[in-house]
Amino acid sequence: MYTKQKKADDSGKAMKELLKKLESKDEHFKDKDFPASDKSIGRAMRDVVWLRAKEFAEGGEEPKLFCDGIEPNDIRQGSLGDCYFLSSLSVLAEKPERIKELFCHHIPNKYGAYCVTMYCDGVRTDVLVDDYFPCDVQTRKPVFSHGNGPELWVLLLEKAYAKLHGSYMKIESGSAAAALSDLTGGPCFIGKVAEISDDEIWATLTLHDRLDHVMCCNVTDATDRDLEKEVGLIKKHAYALLDAREFRGNKLIHVRNPWGKTEWKGKWSDSDSASWTKEAKRALHYVDADDGSFWMAYEDWKKYFENFTVLILEDGWEFASEAITASSAVNYFTLTTKEQTDLFLTAHVPDSDVGSRLCILGVQKPYIALGGTKDSFMASSVVSTDRIRLPAGKFLVLFEIFKEHASKLPLKVALSSYATSDGITISSELDEAAQAASKVVTFSLPSYAKKYGECETCHTGLNPSHFTVKGKKYHKYCMQCYFCGDKLTNSVTFKDDHISCKDCATGKKKIEGEPAGAKLEAEMKKAREDLAKERVPKMPEIVAKHHQSEEERAKPVSAEEIDLKALCKEQKKAAKKVRQKITDADIRRVFSIVDVDGSGSVETKEIGDLIIVLGLPLSVLPKVKELQLQYVMEELDSDGSGEVDFKEFRYWFKHTDLKLFSKRMTSLEKSAVYFLSFVKGDKQEVSGEELKKLHAAIVEAKLTKESYEKFIKAIDGDNSGTVSFTEFIGWMDKQCRLSLFGK
Repeated sequence: MYTKQKKADDSGKAMKELLKKLESKDEHFKDKDFPASDKSIGRAMRDVVWLRAKEFAEGGEEPKLFCDGIEPNDIRQGSLGDCYFLSSLSVLAEKPERIKELFCHHIPNKYGAYCVTMYCDGVRTDVLVDDYFPCDVQTRKPVFSHGNGPELWVLLLEKAYAKLHGSYMKIESGSAAAALSDLTGGPCFIGKVAEISDDEIWATLTLHDRLDHVMCCNVTDATDRDLEKEVGLIKKHAYALLDAREFRGNKLIHVRNPWGKTEWKGKWSDSDSASWTKEAKRALHYVDADDGSFWMAYEDWKKYFENFTVLILEDGWEFASEAITASSAVNYFTLTTKEQTDLFLTAHVPDSDVGSRLCILGVQKPYIALGGTKDSFMASSVVSTDRIRLPAGKFLVLFEIFKEHASKLPLKVALSSYATSDGITISSELDEAAQAASKVVTFSLPSYAKKYGECETCHTGLNPSHFTVKGKKYHKYCMQCYFCGDKLTNSVTFKDDHISCKDCATGKKKIEGEPAGAKLEAEMKKAREDLAKERVPKMPEIVAKHHQSEEERAKPVSAEEIDLKALCKEQKKAAKKVRQKITDADIRRVFSIVDVDGSGSVETKEIGDLIIVLGLPLSVLPKVKELQLQYVMEELDSDGSGEVDFKEFRYWFKHTDLKLFSKRMTSLEKSAVYFLSFVKGDKQEVSGEELKKLHAAIVEAKLTKESYEKFIKAIDGDNSGTVSFTEFIGWMDKQCRLSLFGK
């Protein structure tokens, strides 16, 4: 059956029943399915004793599921070689709610029973575990992973993962892609550094970082050098990839070692004082500590890391899965959607040495290729398609096993969908149309149109098994007489530049009305148009409704009408920030309206569109509008890259009250008008005599008693001798408090 992701209030039924049973007997939970013995470890271990959490808690503290929040640095690796799993936890912990979602209950109980939700091999499973852990006999501390203080979430997740696989030893050495998929159900992608161009790698990393997706990376072992001693990196070790950004012409990567220590020693390391200027420290949030987190140059990262993994997680997306059996090298299934949706389709293969690939095709002619995995077969336990947009309807899924691995058939596989809407089903039962399609179609991708060209009949992309007749290319299933529609096999001729059967070409067969080929072309054109339709994003309800009217905007205020003293009060009040209770999904909807190309960032020229989408006021005067947008851009663009990515926008949006910011934009308009009244010519900054006049106006308004020299020092932040609009606003925000008005 097709299994839809359960809602939070439906999960943990087994946990509730267990707690009820334990409460009635007033006894501590001991997991018989994963006992406190060498069997659960996977081998005999000397000097190990199994202890309850409260028996090894520091200072006799009561164990807690979470303690002082959830942070990546809470994770400490023990003697188990599962760095790939702990790195996966580390990047998930960047957003605490992702870790909390793994637990059915967040309140500890005196019975030592816990329930963890995982998606092992594409199947949603609630895993019950007790609070017994293998500990060192002498130190009485856990020998495997541990947290920071009395918190248990790291130990419990590692134990639940070990239980799903049979023992702790069975989770030694693994794939970050498999771990991330098992933990979240989301689609994963693996990039091999040696097989991808530099530009493509950098574009991939920065795109997924902007979209706030989860990433890990692995150090190569293809060297005899002692990398840990030489450069501070651990061979065959998995690291969390936290950030990829360009700063002042330097491409930089931010990673974390799950050990919580042992860091990179080269350029941009914590100790590289030459690279870490004050500006760099501020922009990149520099911390000098042996906490396992460090920056490094992109060129160095490519030299030492052999691959990277990307996990797609989106708020509000639905997970569902279907257990299937791959009985042959090529397998066909139907996928049905109730409404237009974006989705990723993932094959969870139990044997990571088996190569496989996926694609989705239209179930009716012209069997349009809608998307899939890479062209080549991937030997991985998790194989995901690209993001595919499908209208409501039925489609054909092709799952193919590399023919050299056919000896391992049949295989029990799970197909999971991760989509913007629910109501998606996958079935191994094929209706008449799907059966007909399965007899003729082969693996195909949208990119094939560029690679192999288009079919002369249906004008859609060809695949490697196409036919070529007199220089013209056709799908196998499109080889039919243009005039009568009969299928062509061996005897092919041409009439009026169309492929034809012999009878139609010689006139032996008379065709009345529209040729079959013309009808087919019309049908296929309509099919292509239907599949090309895209959803139009709806304007979010959260957008502010307090922007200026067109009449107000058409009458900008003049400098003579502005009371600088009142404006300073207004400016300071409008600058106040408050946290809003808005979800990431809401914010992404706003951002995506402007980010039309899906690049994950908004450039300076698009900031005006963003302000309009938010319903905030902009001046009709070009120079004033330019200064308004310049200031907003500098406020949002925290790293000075010239672009605002989703992370920066989300932080600003969550910390800004839109109603206050609307007043801020109006205040900025007045401030810009006032500021420009002192600007000479086409400049956008004040210097010389104009600056003296501005100082005189400020003194006249009794805003400050500073001398001119002190005023220049206070307002000219970069000591350039000129004052920009941003510096002027910054001075107003900082200096113009009520106390300066003598009240």
